[in-house]
Amino acid sequence: MFFAFRAPLPTTDGKKLPERLLVAKWGRNDAPSKGVTFYVNDTTVRELPRNQIAVGFDQPALDFEHNTLPGTEAYNAEKEPRAIAATGAFSVVPGEGLYFTPTRWTPEGERSVLGGHHPDISPALKFNAKGEVILGHSVALCRNGSVPDLQVFSVDGLLAEKFAALSAVPPTTHSTAMNHKELLCLILGLSATATDVEIATAAKTFATNAAAAQTGVQAFSTQLNALQKRIDDQEREHITALAIRDGKVVPLSASKLPIEDFRAFVAELQPNQVPLAQRTVEGLKAFSASGVMSAAASAADEDVRMQLGISKEEWAKA
Repeated sequence: MFFAFRAPLPTTDGKKLPERLLVAKWGRNDAPSKGVTFYVNDTTVRELPRNQIAVGFDQPALDFEHNTLPGTEAYNAEKEPRAIAATGAFSVVPGEGLYFTPTRWTPEGERSVLGGHHPDISPALKFNAKGEVILGHSVALCRNGSVPDLQVFSVDGLLAEKFAALSAVPPTTHSTAMNHKELLCLILGLSATATDVEIATAAKTFATNAAAAQTGVQAFSTQLNALQKRIDDQEREHITALAIRDGKVVPLSASKLPIEDFRAFVAELQPNQVPLAQRTVEGLKAFSASGVMSAAASAADEDVRMQLGISKEEWAKA
């Protein structure tokens, strides 16, 4: 069952629409004309948001005289589509109370609020057995209210009140800033009571070790890259040799591809494109002892033979 309560306080100044409506104060709320006391507390903070979604009240209405709440006189007097002032959402602010925030006003709602036709508000709320608010059905703009201290108001006024309260609080003498010295000692592995000299020495050592580690990492990375290149080159040569054995034509430009791309490229080449007798690695030359020597080579050999006093027969045998 839902309970509806009204609040008899003035609305906005008639110049702009309210940004939030306080529909129930934090803590105890009394409705003398209803003989009911209810509470907005931590239970409301925990239960109301998920209950709104669970029952499909995630976009409740700001209506007129509870004309969207079944069982009320206004509801029975109207038919769908019932006029509303706005749609919005409930929110709970610990220490302040339950708010309704309009997100979309209707022309009827604007005329009513700015014209002062409905100066009071009345939330339709659901409580648990302890009287704690756990769900909000809607909020109504109405003419007469009975719950004290509730009104339609602009958030600007709320902020002004908050800033005024903040300025009234004397400044604290305790700093909540981070203790950077303790943090630095923790990083350097020092005691929190370390002196400035100890911190400076540890910081220099830390920087030196970090630089050395960076140099070592770079050197290792260079060696690792060189080793990987040698492995890739050997793998590329092996793949090429197998391709030539199968009669594939491997262009030299393909050797610039990364090893995985090269392997995939060669695998897709058509085999038996080169005759068996011509299957050799491109770029290599075959040498054979044909017994035929160039003229220049023969003349040079003859000159050496004569200087050494070796006969042609002995030279030929050698």
